[in-house]
Amino acid sequence: MEPPRSFAVEGGERLRVGMPLAVLAAVEHLVRKKYEEERAAWARESAENRRLRMGCGGPEQPQEFFRARFPFFEVLLDPPRERPVRADAPTAQTLGCSWSWRAGDEAPEVQQELLRKLQRPPMDTDDVHYLWIRNLGLYIPREGKNRVDFFREHGVEMIPAFVTPCTYPAPERFGVYEMGLGEQRQIWIVLDGNFAQPAPVCFGEIEALWQAYGVAPSRRWPELASAELPSAALVVAAFAAAGRPWVCFDELLEADAREAAVDPARGHGGARWVWFAALCALVAALMVLLTQVVAR
Repeated sequence: MEPPRSFAVEGGERLRVGMPLAVLAAVEHLVRKKYEEERAAWARESAENRRLRMGCGGPEQPQEFFRARFPFFEVLLDPPRERPVRADAPTAQTLGCSWSWRAGDEAPEVQQELLRKLQRPPMDTDDVHYLWIRNLGLYIPREGKNRVDFFREHGVEMIPAFVTPCTYPAPERFGVYEMGLGEQRQIWIVLDGNFAQPAPVCFGEIEALWQAYGVAPSRRWPELASAELPSAALVVAAFAAAGRPWVCFDELLEADAREAAVDPARGHGGARWVWFAALCALVAALMVLLTQVVAR
């Protein structure tokens, strides 16, 4: 079983409507922070190195930036079946990734000509195509990444683009849990009370946005199974063996029930899962110890 996807299309020239101010402010802060950090790195790097690199290993790609911070990015990954619409994407809400064009890199007349060219309506999605996460107010470029920060540096507020609106899960569908196994502490995210995955590596950077979005504060994951959640050890072990970025509770409990019917000692988080979870905890503890030794 997979988390449900949802895509929808809404036409319109300007899509910056109906956003809670706190969410919009947090989104714009996140976008600006990415830009400022990458702009500083750009300033430190020589033009020759940038030319040799040709965009590789430089600014973080927008989709990867989002994936590293927002849980369940997978719900946006399926190719949208709806036809993209022409729209103006607000620059302040659009993640940039510029390695080709920066203000000041060329003579003023060259920059102005480039601006005029880039502000023309795009011909198709191969030119400029953004995902618009409507309930976050965030735009993620697929094509047309370089122009975003170039527009930002020239004070251009809107980017002509083809935009595919899509929907991130509503805040009430998420649960945030702190899981502890031994001395290890990890944040896990539960979607729809049925799908769980560890929080992305940079999840801490979106705490203000997460709070503004309306997700409930974190809770403690129970050590033992409850009416809402399987045991922490069972989930960790299943995730390590899953081969995909989430664990489905329904599938997990069905498999556990089948095992219990055959051998009661193996069901309900029995010997196989307990030993596997213990092995995972031991490996994690050894990695922490090794890190501490190296640090010394």
